[in-house]
Amino acid sequence: MQCMKFAGKRRDTDMAKKTEEKKPGNRIPLYTEIGKYFTADGSFDERIFRKNLGEMIPPGRDRDGKDGDRSFHERLSCYLTEILAYLLEKDMPRSAWLVFRAAVAETKRLGLKNLSLSPEHLDFFLSSPFPENVEAEKERPTRDEKKDKIFRAALDVFEKEGFRRATMDRIAQGAGIGKASVYRMFNNKEELMEQLLDEHYGEIVRAINEINSRSINILEQIREMIEFWVDYISRNPVIYLLIQTESNSQGTGNKVVFYYHLTSSLPMFKEHIVSMNRKNMLKTINFYTVFYGVLGYIDGVVIKWFKSGMNYDLRDEIPEILEVLFRGFVKDKAP
Repeated sequence: MQCMKFAGKRRDTDMAKKTEEKKPGNRIPLYTEIGKYFTADGSFDERIFRKNLGEMIPPGRDRDGKDGDRSFHERLSCYLTEILAYLLEKDMPRSAWLVFRAAVAETKRLGLKNLSLSPEHLDFFLSSPFPENVEAEKERPTRDEKKDKIFRAALDVFEKEGFRRATMDRIAQGAGIGKASVYRMFNNKEELMEQLLDEHYGEIVRAINEINSRSINILEQIREMIEFWVDYISRNPVIYLLIQTESNSQGTGNKVVFYYHLTSSLPMFKEHIVSMNRKNMLKTINFYTVFYGVLGYIDGVVIKWFKSGMNYDLRDEIPEILEVLFRGFVKDKAP
């Protein structure tokens, strides 16, 4: 299988059509695509690259080349060929090696049986003296890896010392990263906290939207959402406390920001509450009364848990939470 020549000339692939060299500006889409996989200091971000490759394969499909799914391995091969050709054309052999090694590893993880390369690329990797340098390069953490270390260290410091007493010095020390590197990513601990919470907000919204997208009874969806939120708090008590008790760099309480983020990011949940109102299933017809009522009651249960020293499993409270909330908002004759 061939997608394009080594120098990057056009072949019959969608990506190649974007990068035909004869037309002005036609290399920009490929340049932008590849740019996603490298940090500002030129380090290859293997995690982002592998994640993107994985998303090219629909989940649950046969990856053995049967029933037309051979196109998946061809798609990955053509995509890899385009990127390698561009990197080698730009005299970036080290980066080409890193991309190649990451693609092989991700192909194995995905369970694909084949990954095709052009003879020119095969010759390069067989004759290139770069493998040892690649290993040395991989030992250097990427920007995302550094960021993850800083986040983990920050949570540890926030838990032990509290947000107000925490310092960037202590966070840098806990992460094993130079203070200057930490300040290059975050201007202060408030900005660090905001970015940390943004990541968790995204995780929460994705999980709830996944529940809302399932074809199950509306009340069952709400039940699963409540179970998820209580379980999440039990696994992330420091995140919960940051949301409840701290403010962002603009002085706005994180709790206000979090609730706004949820209400603006969960359109399907709003629609389900409206649908329950149409079916006369709720005792109240106001979405915000239901939303804040559910979260407020759970907050009360969690405060009791904190006051006890978290000496029991918060998830043991779920049955009582569900009983109280459903009795308070759902009419007795609701299905």
